[in-house]
Amino acid sequence: MPNDTKKICSAALRLIAPKDWESLTLDHIAKATKIPLARVKKICADKDALLAALVQHFTNETKSAVGKINKNDSGHDRLFEVMMARLDVLQKNRQAITCILHAVKHNPKLTMILVPAQRQAMQDMLRFAGFADETGLRQRVITAGLLAIYAVTLCAWSRDQTPD
Repeated sequence: MPNDTKKICSAALRLIAPKDWESLTLDHIAKATKIPLARVKKICADKDALLAALVQHFTNETKSAVGKINKNDSGHDRLFEVMMARLDVLQKNRQAITCILHAVKHNPKLTMILVPAQRQAMQDMLRFAGFADETGLRQRVITAGLLAIYAVTLCAWSRDQTPD
């Protein structure tokens, strides 16, 4: 089923790019992937679940892009490398991401879905960068800080028209 999830996310990104988030349906995804709608709904019950799945998809892609981090590098450098890898992954799907961000600006419900998904993603980014030892309140504060920085960066990235 992880392969089906990847197919669903990839199809959703392809379908969003020329249109917008609001017009995307699970039926469109089922047709594009040739996965029965019932199975698509089992993986992503609705578009809200799809949004969270897309965040996880980008996290998985980031992990693959980063590979093994050099533990001898400073924490700053490791985290910078991981976050740049995430932005590179997003860049490949820039049009779809900007469509989603546009939808989020106009629909607070989407923000409520994205915040926990992105919080988990930032915890994963910290773990990929070798900050797995942080726990409790310290871990939550660090994650919240990274999430805030990521949100501001993502807004700037979405407005940036340069190819790199």
